Amino acid sequence: GRPWRWRPRRLRRRKLRKKRKAKKLHLKVGDYIYIEDVAKYIAEGAESIPAKILSGKSVKEVNFGIGNLTQDERNIILKGCLINFNAAK
Repeated sequence: GRPWRWRPRRLRRRKLRKKRKAKKLHLKVGDYIYIEDVAKYIAEGAESIPAKILSGKSVKEVNFGIGNLTQDERNIILKGCLINFNAAK
């Protein structure tokens, strides 16, 4: 490979930002995001969840990435909020 060389900090940061960039959703007022069986995907530990964007008469399928969640994080989401999670303990 190429030998390492020093680069200005702003160039290094720009390269990192490009890798993390996700597609932007262009939602309008009145659009809906429909996620079927979201609890099932969370409980199974899925890293992405399929969804549909309903905009007027069109339907667009997308995937939302949720990454790796710990068991406690999954349980908090399944309970609805942190207060409900702590109350159940």
